[in-house]
Amino acid sequence: MSGCRIVCCYIDGMLRPETEDALVGQAGPMVDLVRLSDSPHSYGQTLAAYWRRGAEGEYDLAIVEQDVVIRPDVIDAFLNCPCEYGAFPYSWGPEVGPALGCTRFRVPFMQRYPDAMRLANLRATWRQLDVVFQRHILVREHGEQPHICGPQVEHLNQAKQPRRDVRFVETLPAW
Repeated sequence: MSGCRIVCCYIDGMLRPETEDALVGQAGPMVDLVRLSDSPHSYGQTLAAYWRRGAEGEYDLAIVEQDVVIRPDVIDAFLNCPCEYGAFPYSWGPEVGPALGCTRFRVPFMQRYPDAMRLANLRATWRQLDVVFQRHILVREHGEQPHICGPQVEHLNQAKQPRRDVRFVETLPAW
């Protein structure tokens, strides 16, 4: 195995400079910035291809979304946290908790569920891929919850900023 691949998929004009600067500045050669096509399934297809290579033992896989800003401790956790499925929480509306936007999967986890990402992509477009993948497939079908790796990371999507009634979610509900 050759370490960890960090993939950041983006669509034209949506990759935040703060996200790119943090990734390239802190993780350099481990990072793949992947420009997506206009297909609503290109995000899922791209992640499924990386997942497949991880399940084949090539690397651990980390996902950082185009509007999430990481810190150096995130890279350290991606490389050194012993959990097989870990996530850094961030705001996504009225809640702060783990989601797909800053996660890492170890090879043994992907080997246990080699078709998980492919199946999620068959069931959802990019809009609901995280929910289908994490809540339907991993939680409901396999009982897998992410380990919370550290304090929340910054989510730059203004529509997803927490409101005054924000609550921290430690586990993902099965939907």
